Amino acid sequence: MDNEDAIELALDGYVRGERASYLHGRDLSDKNPSGSPAEARIRLSASEKQDLCYFKEIRTALEGAGNDRELAVWEDRIKHGKDGSLVTKLAAHGGIIDDGMNDVLGTIEDMSQEDWKRLRRQRLLQRSNRSPRDRPEQK
Repeated sequence: MDNEDAIELALDGYVRGERASYLHGRDLSDKNPSGSPAEARIRLSASEKQDLCYFKEIRTALEGAGNDRELAVWEDRIKHGKDGSLVTKLAAHGGIIDDGMNDVLGTIEDMSQEDWKRLRRQRLLQRSNRSPRDRPEQK
């Protein structure tokens, strides 16, 4: 078993609380990516500080063990379980050079209804978060 297999085995064994802690820590980190302003950390509750610390520890270890594609797959598996989402399926192609454009497009065309709904929700959320000035004109 190589390092990547061991990591995936460990991630697949995550229980709901570990997944939730990692994802909550990631959300907290996204809100304060530098992590440097002391006042932002002070305002965190004890459980939020714990989740943020857990995320940073695991994320640092994953970054040291893999490349960007592997990191995306591992985070996808943390969030969506062993089979992941469309992210994991697309990463399995290794890019269009390895499998060809038709294979990659086939994976996109065959995405699950759950992935379609998730992408649609994300797109709608992104649109609603833009200021009116940033929104494209509707005709």
